Amino acid sequence: MDNWENDDVLLNYTELQHKTENNILDMDEQRSTINQMTLSIPPIPNMSNDECMKVWNILQSWSLECVYKTCIDQCIDTEMMKYMNCKHIRLLLVNFPLGIQIKFEKYIHDYQNKEVEQHQIPFLKPKSIPVSTAQNIVPTNENIFDLNQILTKSSQGSMVVDYYFKNKKLNESCRTLLVELIINDLIKKNRTMTIDLASNISNAIIMSFPTEIKDVYFLKDVTCKAPKGKVYVKYFNTMKKLKNGGLKSGNNNTSEVKKIIYRSEDLLNSSLDIEPDSEDMALTLLNNNDLSWPEIEVIWRKTINFQLQYIRNNDTASIFSKWVHYTKPMGYKLIEIDFGRMYTNFKNLNVKFEKTLPTLLSILHDRVKDGGSVVLLRQLKESTNLCKNGETLTSLYLLHSLFLPTTKKVTLDEQGKKSTIKYSIKDSQNSFIIIAHTAVELELILEKLKKQKNNIQPCILIVGSLLNPIQILIYFDDIKYKVFSAIKAVDICLKIFHVFNLEYPLQCNNVWLFLQIYYYEIVTKYDRSCSFIRQICSELNTNLLNSDLSG
Repeated sequence: MDNWENDDVLLNYTELQHKTENNILDMDEQRSTINQMTLSIPPIPNMSNDECMKVWNILQSWSLECVYKTCIDQCIDTEMMKYMNCKHIRLLLVNFPLGIQIKFEKYIHDYQNKEVEQHQIPFLKPKSIPVSTAQNIVPTNENIFDLNQILTKSSQGSMVVDYYFKNKKLNESCRTLLVELIINDLIKKNRTMTIDLASNISNAIIMSFPTEIKDVYFLKDVTCKAPKGKVYVKYFNTMKKLKNGGLKSGNNNTSEVKKIIYRSEDLLNSSLDIEPDSEDMALTLLNNNDLSWPEIEVIWRKTINFQLQYIRNNDTASIFSKWVHYTKPMGYKLIEIDFGRMYTNFKNLNVKFEKTLPTLLSILHDRVKDGGSVVLLRQLKESTNLCKNGETLTSLYLLHSLFLPTTKKVTLDEQGKKSTIKYSIKDSQNSFIIIAHTAVELELILEKLKKQKNNIQPCILIVGSLLNPIQILIYFDDIKYKVFSAIKAVDICLKIFHVFNLEYPLQCNNVWLFLQIYYYEIVTKYDRSCSFIRQICSELNTNLLNSDLSG
């Protein structure tokens, strides 16, 4: 029994010894881990010599050189000085007399205020606007405008400035608020809006908020005497409401309605010198039915001035009667040749549209409020098997909910009573694209429009649906050109308007004008002015530039 007991004691002792050794090893590992963690803690960064010198110069200017070593030891650089408060100062200067602490706190407060003012000056104080020596305009008291006073004396003005300071741009809400503040100030001071004053206000806005564009706030062109833009329009709309409410006296003088010049009245700006022997070649083109289409195009290019001269002096019926090649299935190629002669430097719609489509969809997402368009935009984004034509057509269709129809049509009934037609988003979309599920249904729609004596202007015809088009055609005066690309259809359609000097439909004028100005970079003196188009163009250009720089 004693031997068994001795063996048990020995066994227990051996197990205890192993446990002790394991515990010792675990403790060694823990010590090693702690040492490694301690070594991994980064050392306190040293301030650069330049930064130390900056701190020294600041403290020397305050006559507080005595706290220099403490500031350096505690890593107080010029950046930290911007954020220090009273609590930090007490902790930093705990070993210094109270007088030193008070003096340091006072100078730190002044230093921080100075930093804030330096950041706000560019956005609060409009710079002086240089006057063109060619115009030699001397500003009068009626045209002097102080935007800084309006922005600083109201909390709403400060909100606009703060938003710009943080985002380096204004959103639509800020623009609306800014214009309201300006107009309210003018009305309170009983100031009358003039063209010069509106221009000066817009210049002041641009000087204070450099990323804005003047055309959004003030725009004047040769097509009409009444300028456009947020400032000018808002003033007169507000005055009209006040007069209708009896808060302002009205003016009984009625201004004469001026005839607006349309683009259709614009002749080709370039000279159309008739080519030698062009009439003989044109007769060959007209009388020879055996010419291949490439041969027709060659002769067409050689006699193009002759054709364009005839086009601008005749209506479409006469043109198609003489130049029947326009009515052929490939007739749109001749229109492309004509357009290239009229505008030699126009841009490629397909390339630019492809690059800007993501940004355009983002703008649509932010600005479109129409219920049907919001649903369609969501379908466009969520569609997984969407074809390219479907994406293009839907995006163009949604543009009509961004560039809302603004033109009104005044008609007279049999009794001579006037009625005003205000077009809707749907009217704009239907004048741009006509959609039918089948070709038969499409023909019925066209026949119905003809019976209503509605002039069907050049437009795009779709068989199928927007998201899934089966057939794409271009309609022009009973001619149908069949194409396989949606972007090609839009391209040909716009070129038809220009080659044959046709007006854009009133319902969708703004959409066509946007495509012309932004994607083709074509601007004529007879384009209707629209500040919103300029604003969207500016946003697209800014995003395009940023993407090019980042890429």
